[in-house]
Amino acid sequence: NPFIVNGIDYDFFSKLSEITDVKHIDKILYQRRWHGENTSIRRESDQTRNTYICMLNSLNRQGLNNTFPVSPFPKEPRKIKFAVQHKNPEILIFPDYSYSNPYQKLLYKNLKDTFDIYKGDLDLAIERIEHNSVFFHLHWLNFILNQAESENHAATLVDDFLLKIKLFKDKGGKLVWTIHNNLEHDNKFVAQDLRLRAALCALSDKIHLHDSDTIDEVFKCNPVTQEKLIIHAHGNYIGSYGDFNMNMRTDRIINGSNSVLFVGQLRKYKGLERILKITSQLLKQGLKVTIAGQPENKEVKNQIEKHFSTEKNITLELKRIPDSDLHSLLLNHEFGLLSYDNILTSGSLRLFQSYGITPIAPDLPLFKREIIDGTSGFIYKNSLADLNKMVTSITKTNENTLLQSAQHNFRLAQELDWTGNLISYFESNLN
Repeated sequence: NPFIVNGIDYDFFSKLSEITDVKHIDKILYQRRWHGENTSIRRESDQTRNTYICMLNSLNRQGLNNTFPVSPFPKEPRKIKFAVQHKNPEILIFPDYSYSNPYQKLLYKNLKDTFDIYKGDLDLAIERIEHNSVFFHLHWLNFILNQAESENHAATLVDDFLLKIKLFKDKGGKLVWTIHNNLEHDNKFVAQDLRLRAALCALSDKIHLHDSDTIDEVFKCNPVTQEKLIIHAHGNYIGSYGDFNMNMRTDRIINGSNSVLFVGQLRKYKGLERILKITSQLLKQGLKVTIAGQPENKEVKNQIEKHFSTEKNITLELKRIPDSDLHSLLLNHEFGLLSYDNILTSGSLRLFQSYGITPIAPDLPLFKREIIDGTSGFIYKNSLADLNKMVTSITKTNENTLLQSAQHNFRLAQELDWTGNLISYFESNLN
């Protein structure tokens, strides 16, 4: 190595030792002269640096990238020991929604000291598995199929994804899949979505559900062993957007506040027509309603504005809601409106509970398990008669019932602090 002026011999013998056996002969075979002008004296600091460079190069050539020369003796820096730096295993998250929702940041918050957590796709996971222990944690599947332009194109995208999964696993990677929905919303290629899910049921090392009561529904066509399942409830959002305590909610309820909030992206799959219908019924009964969130397109925005063009008790915030504004909205409403057609878990429900907000939710198994109708929230059906009955119940809710509902929901949220079986699984795989 021409760049190591006074370390050439050390570098040469290091390379020799990597390809052949070296034997130490305990016999003086040559003598050297110390005269004060030796380069090892005049350029001692350079020689020390070059010694470390030679050692690091040798370690790297032998694949020992996590081993380093260190000296515990400041006055004798070439009196060296070797230390092994243990790398944290890695979790790669795909797709990444942390820019718009704190769910993923909160899910991994208890692992950040023991795992290196990245956002990245399978290409990155395959690259990283060459150097470290890697978990690929798959969440929503829409990122795989939303680029598809035809059924054949969708099939190719699924094939490519599954091929990469197999390559990743063949190299020792582990696949964890969190199932958020039975099918991806707004999915044009249902057959390919189902094919992908069937394959993932077989290929996943672990499958995470938020609710054990959804097992039969999720795996009706693709049964999996109990050992493959992890049940870990959706955690709360307390403190994620700003400070909150129950005194804030109590004060508003005692002062007679009873306004309703819908917050979230305004899309067809989230029951837009139902939102409009229910909101109209709430307004007719004299309740104040806020609809806040980003419409999926201009057509949806125009539809909402036109529908409520003559209403006075409604506030429309049809835009992406910054976190600070979301916190304010949640503080200043007592009821939270939910609208879905098919869902396994609801971050919006947990968000409302985290602020002591009483949920108004559709007649779906998830909500019926979490909400005591008329006591800790309200469950509605689609018929106009049922909606009218539900809205009347809301308007007749007295202060004491609303306070108890708020306390019940907040207490429920407090119990769900993001610790649980999924975190335990990752921690059990620490080297």
